[in-house]
Amino acid sequence: MKLLKFPAFIFFIVFAFSCTEGELPEVHADVTGQWRLTELDYSGVTVVDWLGERLESNFEGKGQDLDCTLTIQESPNTFTAEGDYVVMLRYDLYGQQAELPVSMEGFMSNGMWNRSGDQLSVQSEGEPASSCTILELTHEKMVLSYEGVISQSMDGVTNTSTLLGAYTFVRE
Repeated sequence: MKLLKFPAFIFFIVFAFSCTEGELPEVHADVTGQWRLTELDYSGVTVVDWLGERLESNFEGKGQDLDCTLTIQESPNTFTAEGDYVVMLRYDLYGQQAELPVSMEGFMSNGMWNRSGDQLSVQSEGEPASSCTILELTHEKMVLSYEGVISQSMDGVTNTSTLLGAYTFVRE
């Protein structure tokens, strides 16, 4: 047992101190400008409650045919989003896996934005405010992560999806 403790300790020390400051995400550039979406990835779980039965399905989505731009302006802090994309949706239900393309028309709604540190909040008319975390922000690239819960009920069926995703943009 002692023989295993030492290599495990060394591995922990090497791993814990292997990152340098230069490898940390940069979050110091300005978010304003025109950005083109280059990657969209998300994963999560959907739970359906129906007549006392609970169905659960894990899913993953990967953006394809990305034709989307995001223009962020200040004074006033507004944003405009344009474009469409396809999500290649993979899901697992009762051990059966499936994959299908889902066309998404309208990238985002237009609205107002606010930044506080690494948090970027957006508000579109008629919708609740939402927030995402800036994982990386340089003069050329912006990576945003988001978490969300979407719940709908109709005719005794409740569908709740919890997801975690990331958008990657490059400045145009």
